[in-house]
Amino acid sequence: MKHFSNESSINQKRLSIGLLESAATTVIVIDERIQENIENRQSEIEHSNYTYSDELRWMKILIPSQKEVHLSSSQFDEKKISQLLEWLQEEFSKSRIDFLVIHLGILERICGSSTKQIEDFIDNNLRSLNEETEIILTSGRGSPHFIPSDVLFLHYSNIASYIIHEKSKFHLSKTLFSARTRHPSYEKIP
Repeated sequence: MKHFSNESSINQKRLSIGLLESAATTVIVIDERIQENIENRQSEIEHSNYTYSDELRWMKILIPSQKEVHLSSSQFDEKKISQLLEWLQEEFSKSRIDFLVIHLGILERICGSSTKQIEDFIDNNLRSLNEETEIILTSGRGSPHFIPSDVLFLHYSNIASYIIHEKSKFHLSKTLFSARTRHPSYEKIP
C-alpha cells in the first residue's frame, strides 16, 4: 500500500507544478477567428459586468481587441501592421511573454507565403521583441511545409478548444509546451 500512497504524492506534486507553470505562463494569441469569437462575449462569472476577454487577460492569455488591432482585415497595410507591432511591443514591455501564437494566414497577408518572407518577418519584427519567446504558428489547413525550421506549429483546433470551448489555461499551457517538438522535415533556408 505504501507504493500507492507514494505514487499519489508524486502525482499530486506533478499536478501542483503543472498548475504553477500554467499560472506563470503568459500567452499572446494573434488570431482573427479567436478575436471575433470573444469580442462581445460576456463573462461566465454570474452577475458581473466583466467580459470574456477580461477573464482571459486575468489568466494571462492576451488577445488584442478589435479596437486595438482588427485582425479580420483582408489586407494588412502599413497602418495595420504598425498597429499590430505597436500592440505587441506594448504587451512585451509590460511582462515576460512565454508564447506568441500567431495565425499563419495573418502572416501571409502581412508578408506573403514563402518561407523566406515569413522567416524574415518573424526575425525582423517578432523575435526582436524577446528572443526567448516561443513563436507558434497556427492554421486550420493542416501542417504547412513552408514554415521556418525554428518556428513551432499547432493546429488551430488545439488552441481554440482551450480558449473558446473549454477555457482551460492548464490544458492550453500543456499544449503549447508540447509544441516544442519540431517536424524533422523542416529545413532551414540557407
